[in-house]
Amino acid sequence: AGAAFDTMSSSASSCRQQPRPRRITRAASRAAAAALLSDSPGEVVAHILKQCEPRDLGALACTAQWLHPLLELALRLRAGENGHALPKKLPLGDDSCHRRVQVLLSLERRRAQLGRRTIAAGMSHSLFISPEGTLLSCGTEWDVDGNPTPGLLGHGELAEEELPANSIHVPTPLPGLASVRIHSVAAGVSLSLAVTSEGEVYSWGQGNMGQLGHGTWASSQSTPRQITALASERVVAVEAGFIHALALAESGAVYSWGAGGDGRLGHGSEEHLSTPRRIQALAGRHVRAVAAGYESSLALTADGAVLSWGRGALGQLGHGGNPTPRSEPLPHVIDAFRGTPIAAVTAGNKRSLALSRSGGVYSWGDGAGGQLGHGDETHEDAPKLVS
Repeated sequence: AGAAFDTMSSSASSCRQQPRPRRITRAASRAAAAALLSDSPGEVVAHILKQCEPRDLGALACTAQWLHPLLELALRLRAGENGHALPKKLPLGDDSCHRRVQVLLSLERRRAQLGRRTIAAGMSHSLFISPEGTLLSCGTEWDVDGNPTPGLLGHGELAEEELPANSIHVPTPLPGLASVRIHSVAAGVSLSLAVTSEGEVYSWGQGNMGQLGHGTWASSQSTPRQITALASERVVAVEAGFIHALALAESGAVYSWGAGGDGRLGHGSEEHLSTPRRIQALAGRHVRAVAAGYESSLALTADGAVLSWGRGALGQLGHGGNPTPRSEPLPHVIDAFRGTPIAAVTAGNKRSLALSRSGGVYSWGDGAGGQLGHGDETHEDAPKLVS
């Protein structure tokens, strides 16, 4: 949509014949785009606008007041198609249209950030994105059992003979991504992932199970390397599990790769994959978020449904079946959430969490140590409200 907006702006700008070439400002381009829209039917304009990025809609709102009713319609259509509820109270009256647009735009900006993770914590390392988009990491390249995890921090080969060995104790920029603006990150047990502002995906860390997605079974990658198999998609979010990974594209397509044990990749088998493969069972589901647990995976759709797959031995898939919940090699809808739209999901070691659109928090899976928050250590094989 952003490209279409820029193309439309550029076309309008090029129609102006100037005696000498001059630089067209962004404001002038927006004004030209607004002028083009004024010649199109209202419903057509609204359907075009709903595809634009919130920042472009905000710019148009400042450029052309006559567009406000169409911007409001576009934002309402966008919210409805994505399964988002509108505010119960909005300013009334024609003279309040601008205020309504600002409220709806504010909500869209917040939703645009839902899939963005600017900090991430792995088992022994952390990732941070600065306000300028610089990626930093710190931690150690040793796991909790004392085993080496080379490449996890992304700074190349670290000196083993120096103290602290294979460690960086303060957040430090990754030299290999110094010129790249980072949008989102994920930190797993054995790997790290980063999504750029252009939707490209980089990975580094251990790759013996194919979890880096480069088409090899190399033991490690010590600096960030682009996953070229995803180059045809604009990726908006990534998730890193133990030795598998997930990517969500702007198109709604979900990709998985790495270790396939217990069906955690969602392809109906236990095949290990060294390159990303689209999960066909999620095609047409309008997925808006994904989560990768230790050996399981979750997907959240635009209408608030949750699907899970992978290892389910302790109930972390949420499909019932105690005392011996089964694993699922394909995405399966969690029936317990029918009638309860979900807004966000996350997955831990052997447990899962969900936040409903009404604000309720649900947990299920491994209850050891009270980690589900229900006041006991019971394993829950289906989502249970944390009260």
